[in-house]
Amino acid sequence: MVFWYGFFALLVAEVITFGVVADEVGFFGTLGLCFFSALAGGLLVRVQGMVTFVRAQESFAAGITPMGALFDGICLFAAGLLFIFPGFVSDLLALCLLLPQLRQILRRHGAKFFNLKEENLRPRDDGVIDAAYERVEDEPQQLPKNTL
Repeated sequence: MVFWYGFFALLVAEVITFGVVADEVGFFGTLGLCFFSALAGGLLVRVQGMVTFVRAQESFAAGITPMGALFDGICLFAAGLLFIFPGFVSDLLALCLLLPQLRQILRRHGAKFFNLKEENLRPRDDGVIDAAYERVEDEPQQLPKNTL
């Protein structure tokens, strides 16, 4: 239910903001700004998404669960959805989600909100070493012949 209240509040804020901006720069100027912000935002989300994807792959290759990269990916997905939603308030919220410092703050407070312990978010070292081995059979050695 809270989601729908938030969605309705965002919709009302977008209509009010659109009207205020349209009074200042005109209707077509406002439509142009909305179109430009959606294109620029989509480009920013794409670039940061690729960086996050590479970071997640590096974490997987190192054997570490990429919790930070996964959270960043979720935030970037939400930012992309907000850029699709026409208006200036949603674009401002999406730009805030693109800031790495704000995502760190959200990650830290989200862990407290969902009662996640920090040690559960860190990679575990279980002491297992992956290695390849080859079995070598001992062959009886022949004693050298005594030559006199």
